[in-house]
Amino acid sequence: MSAPRIELERMQALGALAELLGGFSEQGLRTLARAADEGRLVRGRWRGPGGGLRVGCPLSCADGVAGGATAFRFVGHAAARNRFVAAWDRGLISPADVAGLALAELAWRERRPAPLAARAAARLGAWARALLAPVPPLRPVPVHP
Repeated sequence: MSAPRIELERMQALGALAELLGGFSEQGLRTLARAADEGRLVRGRWRGPGGGLRVGCPLSCADGVAGGATAFRFVGHAAARNRFVAAWDRGLISPADVAGLALAELAWRERRPAPLAARAAARLGAWARALLAPVPPLRPVPVHP
């Protein structure tokens, strides 16, 4: 495969991973970034040398525990899942790429505005507190005719 074609596949896989990370829990994003930094992510085969399952696919961290999520969790995003897994298993994406995208998703979630329902609830709460707050007594104001 030519270098431009490989780079295109890599960029498409990173875009697919960014799409998939939107469905991760916040704990899942932290677990994924930590696992990538510690070198606990695996590529290729799902069976270890003794025949037991190997835990460590980047997508398996979605719920906050390495190995906790299965492929069925991403059934609505099968094309993105397959694009990412194929590139990951071929080594086109590094653990640093995965950790960087996970941390970027966390940073975006911290910066984004609160959903409309949360903002409305906050306003309603402030309005209710204002209604229940004791009103200071009025002071008499002299009237000059």
